[in-house]
Amino acid sequence: MREQPRHVKGSSVVHGSSVALTLLVCAFCTGGAVGASADRSRLPAWCRAQQMSLRLVDPLFFGTGRGGWLLRVTNRSQDHACTLSRRPRLELLDRRGAIPFVNRYHLRCVWFCGKVRRWTPPAPVVIPSGHSAFVAFDKYRCDFVTRRTALVVRLSLDQPLHVRLPYPWGRGALIGWCGDGDPGSFIDLSPYEASAQAATQRG
Repeated sequence: MREQPRHVKGSSVVHGSSVALTLLVCAFCTGGAVGASADRSRLPAWCRAQQMSLRLVDPLFFGTGRGGWLLRVTNRSQDHACTLSRRPRLELLDRRGAIPFVNRYHLRCVWFCGKVRRWTPPAPVVIPSGHSAFVAFDKYRCDFVTRRTALVVRLSLDQPLHVRLPYPWGRGALIGWCGDGDPGSFIDLSPYEASAQAATQRG
C-alpha cells in the first residue's frame, strides 16, 4: 500500500537536551504512520532552491562515537506550498569540493527495537509557506586517520543549498572522511520529515 503525502502542520524544533532525550527514549523508532495512495497530480509544485533556506538546528551525539547534525529546510514563499521528494541529495564539502561519503538511507527501527520494519519508498512531504521540513544525518568517527574534514553541507533541489558547519567544531562533532571503505566514511541519512522528532527517530 502506497503512502499518502505528509503535510507539515508546524515547524516544531527539538533542541539540545530534547534531541538527546528523544534519541535515548525513542531509540530510533520510526515516526507516525501515514495512510494510502498518493495522487501526485494533486500535490503542489516541487520545492525550488530560490524559495527555500537551509540552516543547522542541533548537533547529534551518540555514545558509540557517532555524531552528526539535524538540518532544517524552510519554505520562504509567502503564499505557495511546495513538495519535497523525501530522499535528500546531501553532500559534505571541504575546500577541495565534495567528499566521497557513501549515503545510507534509513526508514526502519534498528537500536533497542523489537523488530525491524522493511524499507518502503516514502511518500512526498508537502511544506506550506513559512513552514519547514527536517533531515538528520550522522556517521561513525575516524578511529585511525581523518583524511578529509567536512566544512559545508550541501542539499540539492533544482539548485544547491549550502550551510557552513561550525569551525573549529566547538558546537558539534568533527565530520571527517576516513578513506574508502572505512566505517567512518558512511553517512546515515533520514528522509525529509515534517518534524524534527521524526527526522531523528531512525537508525
